[in-house]
Amino acid sequence: RRFRYIPFRPEEVGEWWLPRRKGFNVGSWAAKCRCKCSSSHHAEVPPYRCKTCTCGGFRSDFLCVVCDKHWEEHDTISETEDERKVQGFPIGAAFFPLADHPEMQQQVFSASAAAPGRLRPLQTLA
Repeated sequence: RRFRYIPFRPEEVGEWWLPRRKGFNVGSWAAKCRCKCSSSHHAEVPPYRCKTCTCGGFRSDFLCVVCDKHWEEHDTISETEDERKVQGFPIGAAFFPLADHPEMQQQVFSASAAAPGRLRPLQTLA
């Protein structure tokens, strides 16, 4: 169940400030290749060649906010909780962002209550 996910909002590639800019249209934003063409100008199948210029294929000019690697350097997968348990991977609250740094996690997610429109505090699912 692997898939290639192209971010569709600037916040997903760490450009959180863009939607806050006056006149910015988030609907017209698209993830960019290193050739500066948008992802929509590239083929949807490997090697993802550009339809606008002569670049060899889509190579992200952004990094994944989770693993800090370029888009083409990893696959996004979907796993069930049971599959993660079998592999010994964290689940539930242990899988939340910054779970290995609880002090920082609390600062990041509790600060959002004072800043509407930002991240919301974590809630544990029962």
